[in-house]
Amino acid sequence: AAGRVDSILFPALSLLMVCDGDGLCPDSGWQWYEWIGIVCMVEWGLVHVLAMFLLVVPSFANDIPTTFSRLYDAMPTKYPLLPAMFEAVKAPPMMMRVMIQHSLNLGWIGSIALLVPVLMASPFWHRFTFMFALPTILADVCYWVSLDVPELVGPAGQAQTYIVSIGMFTIGYGIMERWEDIPDFAPEAFERYLMFGLPCLLFGLGVVQKVAWLCGVDAFFLLVPRGQANAAAGKAELH
Repeated sequence: AAGRVDSILFPALSLLMVCDGDGLCPDSGWQWYEWIGIVCMVEWGLVHVLAMFLLVVPSFANDIPTTFSRLYDAMPTKYPLLPAMFEAVKAPPMMMRVMIQHSLNLGWIGSIALLVPVLMASPFWHRFTFMFALPTILADVCYWVSLDVPELVGPAGQAQTYIVSIGMFTIGYGIMERWEDIPDFAPEAFERYLMFGLPCLLFGLGVVQKVAWLCGVDAFFLLVPRGQANAAAGKAELH
């Protein structure tokens, strides 16, 4: 059905149904690596939509401790003093409105990831899937800087960095395999850098940060003020 609709909307689509040297066409079935990408993006999308519901309710209630205990799920073990600090805060009215915005943003960014299989099912829109889903990995870069680096989230949250990186890389690879030999549709250099460079960069940064943390090395100290981290962890600041 999707193919018939595409043929009606894009009469030139039939001209694109040519295969590369390996016999892979724009309308070929999903390859194993594309299935991996789809599974990764759907998982990432579901996690973020679920996070929206978990955070938006206490945020609407202006409930600081509940909101941040759900967001910073590693807080009790990594920063044992923080829970009591959040409990002690008397929230002024409207304080958590910004967290409502953040929660709703998680919802729409997760929905974008959930639409990835729909685009990939179309022999035409498949070509634009990576750029359509680009906000997901950009959002995860911000998540990595804000929450992964200071280890505020547990394994489930940190895993999303690697999951979206794998998903976007495999989607980009599928686009290259199908479209690189088709005039006017082949990805140009900038898009190729995004499709392969950005996922590899985020994945690599995630690995470096995690290994450094396990070794007791503060590799990204510029991203987390030392005084804040020491105070939250109950450590005396060195002078």
